[in-house]
Amino acid sequence: MIRKEDLIQYDSFIGPALARELINDIHFLCFQEDEDEGFTEEELEKYNTKQTIHGMVDTLKKIEIKQPLLFDFCLDVFNRSDYDYQSDLWADEEIEVLLLECKPLVKKAKVVTVSMSYGCSGTEEDTKILTEKVVTLFLGWRNGS
Repeated sequence: MIRKEDLIQYDSFIGPALARELINDIHFLCFQEDEDEGFTEEELEKYNTKQTIHGMVDTLKKIEIKQPLLFDFCLDVFNRSDYDYQSDLWADEEIEVLLLECKPLVKKAKVVTVSMSYGCSGTEEDTKILTEKVVTLFLGWRNGS
């Protein structure tokens, strides 16, 4: 999508936002170690954007935010499986801990999105359950609870 410079759509956000130069500093929380992470150096240079990959929430929470924050939470973080539509989901307690760690960023963000990641976040039912859990929490936090 970034190469085609397509508009932001319901199924994509970060790449098109980068291509439209709406983002100049990207921070990813990524626990994967076996795949390419984030955007290529060429893409970052083309759009004059910096990228930081965080392997733990603690470093992500410490970033100094000088501009409006756009926070996109991808549900596939909770699935350890490398296979589409297969589940190896985190335990509920682990999910709750990560979500609570993200709470300050969710509350501070000007825009919050949740990427459902069908296929990558487990079965379709897993994705629906995770979406309900995350969206309910985020809406509560954004509304003051």
